[in-house]
Amino acid sequence: MAAGLESSFADALLTLRLMHRRERRRGEKVSPLGPRIVSVADAFDAMTSDRPYRKGIPPWQALQEIVNNSGKQFDAAVVEAFKRVIQRKLEGI
Repeated sequence: MAAGLESSFADALLTLRLMHRRERRRGEKVSPLGPRIVSVADAFDAMTSDRPYRKGIPPWQALQEIVNNSGKQFDAAVVEAFKRVIQRKLEGI
């Protein structure tokens, strides 16, 4: 149990550490999939959440911003998967 928890914690720390890093080697992303997924989810949450200095934007607008930055700031495959999931969620609202 403890070894599994330590491994999960180490994986989570690595994901958080790599989340904002965008390394490229010959045009390929070298960061693991986890940080790329967290990066998209974190950006969506940041844009849609109210902050003391600004109101959050509507979810559909945040999604469009993420799509606009697909392949630049965000991994294109992750954005496509996120888009499919979030559109289903937004249709249910």
